[in-house]
Amino acid sequence: MNRIESVDIFRLLAIIAVIAIHCRPFDMVGLEKQSLYNYLEILINQTSRFAVPFFFIISGYFYGKKYKASTDQWRVTKDRFVKILSLFLFWSLVYCLPYNISLMYEGGLSAPINESYKSLTSIFSRPLDLLFEGTKVHLWFLNALALSVMLSYILIRYTNVYILIGIALSLYIFGVVSGSYSKTIIGIEWDFNTRNGPFFALPSFVMGYMLTVFRPQDSWLYKGVILWFLATIVSLLEVYYNYVTYDIYAGQDYVFATPFMGLGAAMVALSNHRFLQCKSLSMVGQMTFGVYAIHYVFIDLLTSFYAAENYLVWEISQIFVVLVLSIVSVKMLQLNKYLNKYAV
Repeated sequence: MNRIESVDIFRLLAIIAVIAIHCRPFDMVGLEKQSLYNYLEILINQTSRFAVPFFFIISGYFYGKKYKASTDQWRVTKDRFVKILSLFLFWSLVYCLPYNISLMYEGGLSAPINESYKSLTSIFSRPLDLLFEGTKVHLWFLNALALSVMLSYILIRYTNVYILIGIALSLYIFGVVSGSYSKTIIGIEWDFNTRNGPFFALPSFVMGYMLTVFRPQDSWLYKGVILWFLATIVSLLEVYYNYVTYDIYAGQDYVFATPFMGLGAAMVALSNHRFLQCKSLSMVGQMTFGVYAIHYVFIDLLTSFYAAENYLVWEISQIFVVLVLSIVSVKMLQLNKYLNKYAV
């Protein structure tokens, strides 16, 4: 299947949004809860939430295209599952290493080892989190994507696509009411982060699979922008209402409208509109998986240097510094014949 330039460009936009979420710009220590910077942090955090459902939706779309075009659907599924799971396991091993050498600045030569040991001790004391997240919190995405691929195959192969849609919808509703809405009147208290596993991933992945029923058109650009904008407004209203009414932290991973932000972005990307053509940007966007996997290394390294002070310029520029360092690192990994498969 030929690559779609606009999709790769949107992958780049989405990975910038993911880095923004993880860098947490304007999350400054010592500020009042309702300061301007606090609201700015929440705005950046929530408007960036389109990124993860976008990645799931696009993955579901291309999986669906290959699945429907193949005479050996199991092979398509197995290859995709093994590839994603191998990425999850490899990068889980990487994040076991004492890579954060910036800690030496204040803690001496042993500081990175001590920090790694403390982190691993905490992780291994929570086996369920280790299973779904690996050794670094952002790796949950890879595990959830692999799980979505396999669940989709099983349900389509042995039941039908309507059962898949019903299960995905039920999981999402349960995930929201026991996640971001858990402390509301409709909430369910459950000692598990429903961002992990299939609750958030499978519904978005299925959205992408169902998009294969339609043929992308130029008009998807405008329809996608409208859906994206409306879903973003609704999600902001959701988190604001919960914040004001129930004092729930506004930086939630997802609410009811979040997947539709990703769906709108996916429709724009799949439109392959002439306004969204740029070869150089699309080539960078092809490195998304590698950038996603490695970017937390640089967040940790840079956080240690700037933890003591609040630099307003740095709050935004750090996102692009992490992005550039990640891209350079992925390019270097791609030159190694043994490691290049973990940097795609």
